[in-house]
Amino acid sequence: MPLNKGLSFSRNLPNQPPKIKRDRILNDNSDAFKFNAWDNVPRPENEFDIVKPHIDFHQLHRADEEKVDKLNDNPSSYWNDFYKTHQSSFFKDRQWLGLEFPDLLNLVANQQPSTLLELGCGVGNSLFPILDSNQNSNLHLHGCDYSNEAIDIVKQHPTYLNPPNGSINASVWDLSNSSPSELPLPPNSANYILMIFVLSALHPDQFDTALNNIHTMLKPGGKVLFRDYGRYDLAQIRMKKQRLLQDHFYCRGDGTRVYFFELDELDQLFKKHGFDVQHSDTDRRLIINRKEEKKMYRVWQQATYTK
Repeated sequence: MPLNKGLSFSRNLPNQPPKIKRDRILNDNSDAFKFNAWDNVPRPENEFDIVKPHIDFHQLHRADEEKVDKLNDNPSSYWNDFYKTHQSSFFKDRQWLGLEFPDLLNLVANQQPSTLLELGCGVGNSLFPILDSNQNSNLHLHGCDYSNEAIDIVKQHPTYLNPPNGSINASVWDLSNSSPSELPLPPNSANYILMIFVLSALHPDQFDTALNNIHTMLKPGGKVLFRDYGRYDLAQIRMKKQRLLQDHFYCRGDGTRVYFFELDELDQLFKKHGFDVQHSDTDRRLIINRKEEKKMYRVWQQATYTK
């Protein structure tokens, strides 16, 4: 397995909100085709005109009812198949976490007893960079995923077997599990809960249960560090026939599911379940096909919510 390099550091102070620090900013639209990508781009004024043909196409070619039922019946099986195929080679380690979430830099630098729970940890692409940067011998990391294949891979990682500092544990658990007795951590025990592209994998009907579970495990004053797919991201626009399960909720070619959020929708969802919004923002990146002179947008939602 590849070695991890730890968290990337930024100049942000630990008590500042996350800021996207990239340096290719498009100030003049006439310059758009000079580079392959631009950071922190605003929502295009003609976004509806751009996306409408794609959304109409998805609506016209929705997945049939049999396929929808099959995909929603046992979603973990598709992630198990995914990790059986790709093992630890598909996702890159998230060394940008310290840049986007400065709270993590403070967490690994002090000696305060702390617990960080990552939900949807996959094969540890967030856990292990955090652990490799950790100087806090009193930090405990716990990773959960509803794919037992992913958790098996985590538990075979050299850093899991011999953490340089602190401690780590991993377990199979479904974030949408409604049984309080099966929570991976006791109530009010986590200082931080990390959610990186995980809520979007649940059916929208399961969001309320997931947020209740998160609120239960988080300590008062604790924080949820959140990043996920935004509405009309390139990944949504490029969906093919028979992928739309319901509005803004799709399946990929491998059967894994993904929902695309609006930022206000997320903020209201967390507020509904007892969280305050410390910071929330949309991260937009413009991708350029210079040969064909096409503009494509990546859209992610990033937030810090407090209990």
